[in-house]
Amino acid sequence: MRIDIFAEITELRYRGERSCVFVIKSGPSELVCTVSYHKLHLAPLVKEGREIILSGTLKARRRFRKGVEYVDNILYVEGIEVITRSPKEAH
Repeated sequence: MRIDIFAEITELRYRGERSCVFVIKSGPSELVCTVSYHKLHLAPLVKEGREIILSGTLKARRRFRKGVEYVDNILYVEGIEVITRSPKEAH
């Protein structure tokens, strides 16, 4: 599912040579996001507290552990636009 979302980056979990994983918050919801190797040039834009417009593909990953099904929703990032506010808007 393709989505575009306005969000704040709340946590940088991992930034490596092949991927970057972070958490965004939009309203009351949080979502784990992954920048894959092919879009790794976007990783320097990922900073905690930054407001962004993010585009990507939302995928559900199913896991079974001890007979229980777990579903993780992960947003694979395809684009990031950083929101910059003027000093008037920030206060």
